[in-house]
Parts: sequence; structure tokens; C-alpha cells
Amino acid sequence: MDLILRNTRLAHAPEAPPVDIGVIDGRIVAIEAGLQADAAEYDAGGLLVCGGFVETHIHLDKSCILDRCAPEIGRQADAVPRVAAVKSTFTVQDVYDRASRTLEKCI
Repeated sequence: MDLILRNTRLAHAPEAPPVDIGVIDGRIVAIEAGLQADAAEYDAGGLLVCGGFVETHIHLDKSCILDRCAPEIGRQADAVPRVAAVKSTFTVQDVYDRASRTLEKCI
């Protein structure tokens, strides 16, 4: 193993006793209490561990615009024309501010 994260709490069982997480080449290979291996160690101090923030499809330029463009009602969502109608109001600073707020919320 390359790394052992000691004394971690898992997101699906935060009240369970702490466990260790073994990592090889950036991949989790073992999760158990008292994991034994010759590897670098990091003591998480009982803190929660969870998956990384991975968003495969996000439109930050269109985040936080409910005040300008209400969400669709019903099952036939067709947001493109409604968003296009308000896009001319977007400025660089406006997009930056809204995208920053969205990413902060995600973090």
C-alpha cells in the first residue's frame, strides 16, 4: 500500500467506529479497522471521509438564475428558449459571481 488513512469515519456510517482506508496508486483497496501494512500514514482524527467533488456536466454560467428564469413545470422541460431570453443580461462579473456561489455551495 502507498497510504493508509487512519481513524476515519465513513459517510454512510458516521456513527460507526473509525476505520482505516488503504490506498494503492490513488485507489482505495481496503477499508477495515486496524489495517496493517508498510505505508505512509495520515491520521484523520475521526473526521468524516467522503467521495471527491466530481461534476461531469455543469453549466456554471446558468447557475443561480431562478430569479430571472423560473424552472419548468411538468415533464416536458424546455429550458433552452427561456434561458436564451435572459442570456443577454449576463455579464462577465455576473457569471463569475454566480458560478463562485455555486461552487462554494458544492464545496
